[in-house]
Amino acid sequence: MTRPGTKFRHFRMTKPSAPERWRYASPESPNTTSLSSQSHTSEVTQGKTNEGQPEETGVPGFVSVSQKNSPGTDAGSIDPSTSRVILANHYLMGLYASYSHYKDLIFNYLDRSRSFVLPRPLLFELFSTLYDDMKVGVDLHSRLTQNTRRPLPPISASTTVEEFCGWFRGANIRWELLGVVFALAGLASVHTAEPEKPLSYESFATDMYTASRACIEICEEDNQMNDMTIWMRHTNVALASNLFGDTSSILYRCFGSLTVELFALRYHRQISIQSGVPFFMLETRKRLFAAAVCRDMNLATLLERPPFIDCNFCDMTYPLDLDEEEILLVGSELNAALQHLDENGWKVSSEREKLLRPATGIRIRFSLSSLRAKVLRLSLGNRMESMTKKYSELYQEYEEIWTKVPIQYRYKSDFWDYLSPRSCVVLLSAHLDHLHCGFQILRMLQQEGQDTLTTILDTSMGLLSGMLDLMKQQERFVELRERFTWIFLFYGLPGAGTLATELHQHTLKGLPLPSSIPCSRIVRDLSVAISWVEKQNLPNRSDYQLCLQINKVISRLLDDTLNQGLTSAKDTNSHLEKVHEQQVPEGFHIDESSDASDKLQPLPEPFTSEEFLSWIDDLVWDGQTNIIPQANSTGPVDPVRLCTSLGIFPDSVMPVDRRQAAVFAGAFALRLLLLVLFPSLPDLLTGRVEVSTPVTSFKRLQEGLFLYTRNVSPYDGGVFHQAPLLLPIFALLPNAREFPLPTALFYSLIDLINANALITISDSGQAVSGRLFSALRKHIRWDGVSVAAWFLFNPFTIATCLGRSTSVFTTTGILYALSSAVSGNSLNAMLSLGFASYLSIYPALLFIPLVLLCYDRRAQGPKPPSGVAIFAIQHMAVFLLSIAGLLGISCLVVGDFSQFISATYGFQLLVPDLTPNVGLWWYFFIEMFDSFREFFLGVFWLHLAAYVGGLTVRLRRQPLFVITSLLGIFAVFKPYPSISDASLYFALLPLYRHLFPLMRYTFFAVSALLYATLLGPAFYHLWIYAGSGNANFFYAITLVWSLGLSILLADTIFAVLRDEWEQENPEMRGKEARQV
Repeated sequence: MTRPGTKFRHFRMTKPSAPERWRYASPESPNTTSLSSQSHTSEVTQGKTNEGQPEETGVPGFVSVSQKNSPGTDAGSIDPSTSRVILANHYLMGLYASYSHYKDLIFNYLDRSRSFVLPRPLLFELFSTLYDDMKVGVDLHSRLTQNTRRPLPPISASTTVEEFCGWFRGANIRWELLGVVFALAGLASVHTAEPEKPLSYESFATDMYTASRACIEICEEDNQMNDMTIWMRHTNVALASNLFGDTSSILYRCFGSLTVELFALRYHRQISIQSGVPFFMLETRKRLFAAAVCRDMNLATLLERPPFIDCNFCDMTYPLDLDEEEILLVGSELNAALQHLDENGWKVSSEREKLLRPATGIRIRFSLSSLRAKVLRLSLGNRMESMTKKYSELYQEYEEIWTKVPIQYRYKSDFWDYLSPRSCVVLLSAHLDHLHCGFQILRMLQQEGQDTLTTILDTSMGLLSGMLDLMKQQERFVELRERFTWIFLFYGLPGAGTLATELHQHTLKGLPLPSSIPCSRIVRDLSVAISWVEKQNLPNRSDYQLCLQINKVISRLLDDTLNQGLTSAKDTNSHLEKVHEQQVPEGFHIDESSDASDKLQPLPEPFTSEEFLSWIDDLVWDGQTNIIPQANSTGPVDPVRLCTSLGIFPDSVMPVDRRQAAVFAGAFALRLLLLVLFPSLPDLLTGRVEVSTPVTSFKRLQEGLFLYTRNVSPYDGGVFHQAPLLLPIFALLPNAREFPLPTALFYSLIDLINANALITISDSGQAVSGRLFSALRKHIRWDGVSVAAWFLFNPFTIATCLGRSTSVFTTTGILYALSSAVSGNSLNAMLSLGFASYLSIYPALLFIPLVLLCYDRRAQGPKPPSGVAIFAIQHMAVFLLSIAGLLGISCLVVGDFSQFISATYGFQLLVPDLTPNVGLWWYFFIEMFDSFREFFLGVFWLHLAAYVGGLTVRLRRQPLFVITSLLGIFAVFKPYPSISDASLYFALLPLYRHLFPLMRYTFFAVSALLYATLLGPAFYHLWIYAGSGNANFFYAITLVWSLGLSILLADTIFAVLRDEWEQENPEMRGKEARQV
């Protein structure tokens, strides 16, 4: 942010040691794509993507062919030039192996982007034969290296598009083009899977950054500079901005190298050399140089540094406002396209445009660059005694420059009615950029003693209105949700803070606010903006957390303004100091020494907007980013050491997520420790009715396995009632009685697999924000590792694991169906649900909400499905085919199909075994007359299935919560429940941490569950072993257990309904609702 002066330094903070201080100032930079502390080592990809599968890149469909280091290999001993080629070659092999996926990813991104600088038709032309060009055999990398060492033919005015593309295609394929491909793939992955991107895509993006940097290093070593190396550096800079943030030293160095090469290739001499360059290349160069100037201004303004490019030494013209296809035209077709431009190069159109041309956005932003450079020069340069005249002239230029932009491109709120959403964002960001320039000039004039307050307030209202426009449209357009938060933070908060402080000051003094905007509208708009920022799930980075701090100060100022008769300005200052102390993120240190320049000073009474803005200036720095994401794939050379030696990454590399590794290791060790310390514990738990049921018992499985291994039908004994495919799996394990450790290890690994699926579900964010719903309190949430820890260390989960109940496999099927659904992989979701339904009948009831979850997730992607009905029918077919396939394989295993069906699914449906369990059916049917048995069996099953329709219809916007609630219902009302079912329900509840403040009966539910957990085994012992009780003893405790689950279930449903109601009635948030 530009600091227009050094007066009013009331708040100073020392530079923190925490390196996560990244801010974005570029329109290309989204708000959530930085990797901050989510770094990757060379062998583990955070555990949330594809842990244990090093051959995968982390993105479905992408293959890495890299091999791990052999022991004793020293990457540092390998020649750097060879290492670059080796590293790039391994990424090249991955590109060739998964080319169709790369192509789809890049083409989908290019189709959606409305602000991409490179002409897309040229890229499509270059990529059209790339796959065939790579089919040259094992010597591809040698040919690439040889071609790259050869200089390109000189470009001339007669060079055609085909000739230019031919320099990089076929036998002439070069590393420059592949560097563009790698960087584009990384950019596309960052901008894919909106609004919540899986972490695997970011991991893939870091790999692509590493690959493109290796290509750049190869070209540098061969002393190659040409137009394609400019394209490669440009896309690499854009990717670095998305990955590392605009305050990163990595981005700064990459951009510096880009500007050096731009000057070396005379991109700054466009007028003098345009006669020797073909039209398509001239326009491409104009766009690239204009985009570089705009980014240069962004970085210089943000970091308060001199710009790299001084336009006073450049003879350049604006790129023409032509479509990308039109710049490739020649002859009469080109002349016809030029006829549709006015004398200033703007497109003349008689119809309303629905899509903005990329050149239009570049021209608007480029037109502001000279003004921004002058503002920056006055801000950072030496200031004379009186600068009023210069500031006034600059403000006059600020007003005139916007009149040169055609009126159809000057942002207005009604653009959203007919322009595409992304085109509107381009125009809005340019509009806010212009307002921000004026805002800074007015601040400098105010510091010179000029009375500019009225204009400052009106400009601040313009910044706030733009923020509110985008806020409103995010609710309307899915593609804008969770994106472009930098617009709110960079433009909206300074404007909102200025309005709040001046309104507060004038209210305390009893003076009218000198603004043309009514105070009522200012208060209303400020309230909406504050509420929006509060409910955003901002990244846990220091810059965003500081914005939350600023928002709290603005909120408090507005509260004091409205209640100015109840609190004094002194109270306000005291509260502001307290907020400042409490909200400083970890890693930011306030110097408590006596040095007045670094100590938190009390605000004057009352304080002004200039003082507030100076405080904001001092809260944010141009800190260096030292934590860098690490690529996840490995080669014959250790990428960490290799990238360091090449200068791609600095020496400090963040390790893998140690919390997840610690949680998984602790859970695994705990299970083995219990087995070692208490060898008889597994057999004890296997016999407990709370852990094992007739359809999940490990002892019954052992009986079936005994018959199966002796070529006898496992169902002949009348004891085994489980899926036959479990038998071949357990037949591979040693006898559990003689060698219990392998079975324990197997079950422990299954628990870890389930926990990994939970991490994927949690990190997707679908529990708090989906296609049709976004929770008010979505910032209140636990991360995936915390959810996994809750599951792994739950006593019910541990008891199920040690008791070796086969219900854990059903849990695996359900959790992986959910994790696939939230990741957008609906096919795997249906296959997983089919597997779970094959093992136990009841998961089939989850089909409808799971299909809706898959549909919502797919609708958020680049290719939404056509209709929900067709989508459901297609997935129903996949679901049924998966079950049919498993049944067919089962028939091959056991032979007698009818006996298998009767002994498994017939047994579960008819409930002939009334062994006591934690459910409700067994006691009811013990007391039931046989003549009524079939009737009540139908009633009970109908009761269980009836919840599906009602919950799905009422909570259609939150299908994941419907599934969670149904799993809680199954844990109460299914015929053979166990604590494993409750464990699965409890595992999903932490996903809804934001609902906990709305729950009312948590104490009663937890008390009932603890009561039943502790007394259940005692009552069962009194009944079965001591003979001092009867069935009523144990059934009473199961009723308490079911009551506790029911209270918890009803309370969570109430909390969800309350959350939806508060979103529809925001004025009632936190208030008591009563039915009248």
